[in-house]
Amino acid sequence: NILAGELAVRYSKPAAGGSDAHNLRAIGSVVNELALDADISTSEGLLAALAANRIVGRRRSKVAGWLVRGRRPFSMAWRRLQQSGSEKA
Repeated sequence: NILAGELAVRYSKPAAGGSDAHNLRAIGSVVNELALDADISTSEGLLAALAANRIVGRRRSKVAGWLVRGRRPFSMAWRRLQQSGSEKA
């Protein structure tokens, strides 16, 4: 996220935020505040609105973030084991 933000600033690109929701609590945890008079009916209007966008949200705790990242290799390995077991049956 930090690198993406730095690249957006370096190349003058607008930014938008979003929540990668894996549970109900995470839905809507990040929102983009656009001007009330923003015309987002065209791609040009949306890009202009995003240029003045304010990203607001709450981050999950650092511990929860590490748990999700640390769990991924194990869940992928478990899926592979399940798939190889079903192929043998």
